[in-house]
Amino acid sequence: MMKNLLMLEMLLPILVGASHIINNRSHFVYILTCVVNLFVCIASVLLCLHVFQFGEMHYYFGGWLPPAGIEFKITKLNSVFVCFISLIATSTFLHGKNVMFDEIDSKKINTFCSVFLICFSGFIGVLLTNDFFNLYVFIEISSLASYALISISRNKSSIKSAFCYLIIGSLAATCILIGIAYIYSVSGTLNMDDFISKFHAIKETGAVRIGYCFILAGILVKSGLFPLHTWLVDSYRTTNAFILPFLNGTSSKIFIFLAIKMTYVVFGVQYSFHYLNTSFLLCTMGILAIVVGSFAAFYQVSLRSMLVFSAIAQIGYSFIALGLGTKASAATSIVFLLSNILAKSSMFMLAANIFLNRRSYDVSKLFNLKSYMPVTVVLFAINGASVVGLPMTVGFIAKISLIIELLHKDMWVMLAIVLGASIISILYIWKFLEAFLYSKAGSISDAKRKKIIGTYSEKNMKFSLSVILCLTAVNLLCGLFFDSFAEFVNDLIFIR
Repeated sequence: MMKNLLMLEMLLPILVGASHIINNRSHFVYILTCVVNLFVCIASVLLCLHVFQFGEMHYYFGGWLPPAGIEFKITKLNSVFVCFISLIATSTFLHGKNVMFDEIDSKKINTFCSVFLICFSGFIGVLLTNDFFNLYVFIEISSLASYALISISRNKSSIKSAFCYLIIGSLAATCILIGIAYIYSVSGTLNMDDFISKFHAIKETGAVRIGYCFILAGILVKSGLFPLHTWLVDSYRTTNAFILPFLNGTSSKIFIFLAIKMTYVVFGVQYSFHYLNTSFLLCTMGILAIVVGSFAAFYQVSLRSMLVFSAIAQIGYSFIALGLGTKASAATSIVFLLSNILAKSSMFMLAANIFLNRRSYDVSKLFNLKSYMPVTVVLFAINGASVVGLPMTVGFIAKISLIIELLHKDMWVMLAIVLGASIISILYIWKFLEAFLYSKAGSISDAKRKKIIGTYSEKNMKFSLSVILCLTAVNLLCGLFFDSFAEFVNDLIFIR
């Protein structure tokens, strides 16, 4: 039963996405996509509960057992991640009807929804597969769909950004494929578990070292880690606002998940952090990411650009934790990922709603927002607190766990940089909150406001806020039940 549900979870988005191509009724296509996303979300939760109750689940395609056949391996960790990305996919569509029909030509809605579902299915495949080459295939499926999603926008610059992303993404995927080829040449297998069983005998070979380096390089580019982040900045700043919460919650986060899986599980901590000293590379790039991302976000006057550069900094935090090479640090990296999936995706949704109200992301046009969108301002403040790492949020758990790990390892310089970047994050979040809370030149009259948003459904806007409220509630609940959540995440981690 559960294996059939797993396949339905994978195949239904692809089949419905294919049917969207011949369906030009944009509103019907939107509703059907919402239903499919909701089904996948419910199925993901059921599969996750099954795995937690009965242990790992394996699905063998065509009945062919590994290593000859292709295998899906559902563990506690990847089942939780599938739940989170399906939650974000569902939330993106439920919240964003106003945004979608504002940012995307109605004639392209069917194409957009079709590509979205294929991309969604590809990301699920990346998380669940236990086969190296199958991993590459799903990476290509999700990446090609992502390029198309970014290009579908009223902003013509998005086409250029999508093309640049395609070039960089193709180079990264090629690196991953070359790495897989090296690994296969020496191990004779593409199944990850089979490779792990043979790893001790082949770990000293040059082919394994080269394969590991190529795979890691491709993953770092795909994750948007500084200085390999330019595609992410250009794409996020120019594409339609509707897709940003989904891309923020999936694209780079899934590849950080892959980095954790490759370094801690497939190749192992001893090989990754002691034999090859990957720790220095990851921590150095992570530090650069939080410094550059934080300062760049501080100097932005556009709300959207601030969120984009803040996302670069948050990726840096995840990689610093990942690079410390302990089970606790791996758990911390995962908490950072879950925190940003919830908080930053919510903030991108809120930014899109703010743009509908003011027709601008510029801070000078966002004064006195509290008078017209009080719930939006409150939700922005709460999710901003999570990004900063203030108490009672998931971000606080992540930030305090990282600080403790750095203290244990006596990394004082890195600790000072992390604390300094956290202070800067308070400043750039407050810059926009201050504008939202106070009246100043740039506030708009009620008449002008009605003219701006008169064509949009206030009912849809309220429903959008209720969706974001649910995401924020999950964030706060995890933060309030600090010990239980930390124990839950630690239970997800298996390192070799």
